[in-house]
Amino acid sequence: MHRRVFALVILGMCLAPRGGSAAEAVIPPSEPAGIPYSIMAPIHRDRVKAVVEQPTVTAQGPAEAFLAPPEVYRWLLAHPQEAFRIWQTLGAKCTIPDVDDKGRFHYEETGRGTVVWEAVAKGKNAWVWLCEGKGRPAPLLPIIEFDAVVLVHYVPGKDGDGNPAIRHQYRFFLKTDSKAINVAAKILGASVPKMADNYVGQLQYFFAALSWWLDQHPEQAQELLKDTDAPVAVLRGK
Repeated sequence: MHRRVFALVILGMCLAPRGGSAAEAVIPPSEPAGIPYSIMAPIHRDRVKAVVEQPTVTAQGPAEAFLAPPEVYRWLLAHPQEAFRIWQTLGAKCTIPDVDDKGRFHYEETGRGTVVWEAVAKGKNAWVWLCEGKGRPAPLLPIIEFDAVVLVHYVPGKDGDGNPAIRHQYRFFLKTDSKAINVAAKILGASVPKMADNYVGQLQYFFAALSWWLDQHPEQAQELLKDTDAPVAVLRGK
């Protein structure tokens, strides 16, 4: 995990390996859709609005496209603990989050902080995670408590050869003590919004690259996913 920005919640949680795009963009990009409040439970809707309507920090990842079956991508969104497990098996240094009996995911980095998140909207083209937690963004700084929302907007499609592809773009909203964020930005020596944009891009890569890799390596994918309900039958191979 990057050691400078734990307080930027899910952005710093995802230890996606850096590198080029998982696949050449095959679908024109578009702006992300709005928050799908209509499919949220009232208790979640109110909490999401409280963050989105008065955020301290916002960020947006790049619009990008990649080759992968939509069923696999969506399954990974629904099972992030499995995504972490697969990345770990492939060599990434990451901690697998725990899942409680309510379907919430718990991630803890010893001495740094904790994050709890859950999917509060699972639409046809949009997914929303609601997060809460606390963490220390840098040594000597106080613990910062925060609430955050991650909007995943994705559109299934096909490339010119008829292969399944996905276009996606993420948006991030964080609400916390703005004074704490300002102090963190001064000590870290960089723009917090810029760092947030970078980490949203890493979060997108975390799911996009893994979806692509599983599709390109169906035999290995089936072995990795043999004890799950993942839709391995749709994996195509090279």
